[in-house]
Amino acid sequence: EGRLLARRGVELVQLDLEHGGDPEIIPSDHRFNYCERARDGRFLAGFNTEPESRNYVLFDEFQPVRNNYWEFHGHTADVRCLAIAPDSQKVLTGSADHTARVWSTLNFSQRTNIAVLRGHTDEVTAVAWSPDGQIIATGSKDHTVRIWGAAATNQWEQPPVFFQPAFPPLLLSADGATLVAATNAVNTNPSQRFAVWALNGGQRTNLASEATLAPLQLSADGRELFTVDAAANQLELRRWNLAAGTNLFVQELRLPPDATLMPPGAIWAASHDLRWVARGGSSGRVRVWSVGGDEALPTTVNVQPVTCLAFSPRLNILALAQHDGTGLGRLTFWHPGDLPTQQTSVELTTIPCAIAWSPDDRFLAVAGEDHSVHLCDPQTRRIVRRLSGHKHAVTAVAYSPDGRTLATGDGRTIKLWHAPTGRELFTVFRDLQFGEPLLWLAFTPDGTRFLAADATGRVHSYFAPTLAEADQPRQTR
Repeated sequence: EGRLLARRGVELVQLDLEHGGDPEIIPSDHRFNYCERARDGRFLAGFNTEPESRNYVLFDEFQPVRNNYWEFHGHTADVRCLAIAPDSQKVLTGSADHTARVWSTLNFSQRTNIAVLRGHTDEVTAVAWSPDGQIIATGSKDHTVRIWGAAATNQWEQPPVFFQPAFPPLLLSADGATLVAATNAVNTNPSQRFAVWALNGGQRTNLASEATLAPLQLSADGRELFTVDAAANQLELRRWNLAAGTNLFVQELRLPPDATLMPPGAIWAASHDLRWVARGGSSGRVRVWSVGGDEALPTTVNVQPVTCLAFSPRLNILALAQHDGTGLGRLTFWHPGDLPTQQTSVELTTIPCAIAWSPDDRFLAVAGEDHSVHLCDPQTRRIVRRLSGHKHAVTAVAYSPDGRTLATGDGRTIKLWHAPTGRELFTVFRDLQFGEPLLWLAFTPDGTRFLAADATGRVHSYFAPTLAEADQPRQTR
């Protein structure tokens, strides 16, 4: 409104810059170094550098009879900056404690801290609201500006109980209606119990088997589940009717007599048409079975432990990621119908933690222990792009169904990238109580949400960017 607040000696005054005139004295018990007046005129908000209050957010609430004075506690170091939201219902502050905080002004007596924005690695020195109050910007001495959704969080406030416990392997049906996961975290042996969730209605069905099993693939409509079962001294592929809770034998997955049926840490993958099933593990040996065929197609790629397996969506190219124990890794690409000598490899400068194919088979995204995501072109056997920005090892990665968006997670944060250009779209900061590292990411078929599973057994749902947001070019000035 063209007015400026200023301190004149010990007084706080308001100057009318447009019309001039004498300064108006604003009564206050606080000695502000900086303050703002709410647009609705209800209060002043500010901070100072006085030893006893430098960590506090200070409020003067104007009342008809007498003013109320409040101090909000939360920051653990000096408050550096402040901005009142356009609707006057929230206040944003930045601090030398590397965080920004959002406070509610609807009821001062409750001193409500709506959100703590973590992610900066140095003092937060500048904060701002967008004119519509929907976006927050924070600037820091760490040389970054971060953009946030202004809601308390873009994650469901209370994760539904039917989304936990859920542990790998996790499977999402092609129609996005059904999620299957193991119900206990067992790192050395596959689970014998798993749960089926109807994501739209929240119904949960628990299923159990007498055999040790590993969920392998869901049918497109989510009605059937294929599992690998270790039963009666043989490895079997079985098909479950999820509605009835029954299963049928499909095929024996033959192994040499001295082979272990379910070795600890075994990693399984199936092609989308269920023509091929593959298994890898710490031994470095990968076995591939032809569904409907009689024999396994064993191939020893090398002695390096296998960390990830994935078939490409269209051509059934098997990608396997390995590490050599010294911080280096390797990608190997192989079509099971070809001879093992026709494999191609790409050397990595990091340990691969997770992989994901683009929907068109053109790229493989590799989540690395070096805090980066490497995009590999299998045809040229080259790393064509490196996505940097995570502060921890990246442990989960997924493409959106249209291939425009790539989601990557390190446990503390989930980042969304414009896949064609490598431009970072935005970051979701997760509360550490939800567990780390992330173990799994997946987009719903319509691309409007993505799911994230962490080490505590919780699966959470997040909003994904729209196509317009994903394709919007970077603004420069």
